[in-house]
Amino acid sequence: GDYAGAVEILLPVIKANPEVPQLFERIREYEIAWHKKKNIFSKLGGLIVSLCVAPVAAIMSFINPVSAMAMCEGPLAMCVDNPLILHILALASNNADAPWGTVTALNVIRELHPNNTMILKALAEAMQRNNQAGEALKVHQQMVANTPNSIAAKEEMRSAMALATLE
Repeated sequence: GDYAGAVEILLPVIKANPEVPQLFERIREYEIAWHKKKNIFSKLGGLIVSLCVAPVAAIMSFINPVSAMAMCEGPLAMCVDNPLILHILALASNNADAPWGTVTALNVIRELHPNNTMILKALAEAMQRNNQAGEALKVHQQMVANTPNSIAAKEEMRSAMALATLE
């Protein structure tokens, strides 16, 4: 139940080893649980800190993506509901050939902002690259449920069903 303590323990470990999928997923889980208990002022402080880190991390995501992944961890530990840093983390993970990192970062945005169609589409594509076709199909089903009249969403779901069947 001490999510703040768990994040504090995992933060230096994940900064030193941002390429370990299990740490990545576990710290996001704790950050989300901790985020739900925080007050607005601590969340705002985390967002302000991220404005200083974001430009450098965005540039580093092309030069040294693993280092950029590590740079994103501090602001996310302060406030995980930070789409800017999560997008940079997803970009850096993608550039580091770590599709699980992209999936995890986009999944956090999806959990905190479930009706964002662009995030759902990017998440489904990342899941397919990460050989998670079954999970990608669930995301496509959510997209169709959010926009039932969209023919494009239904077509994407059909192709996702075919890919999930092949997998």
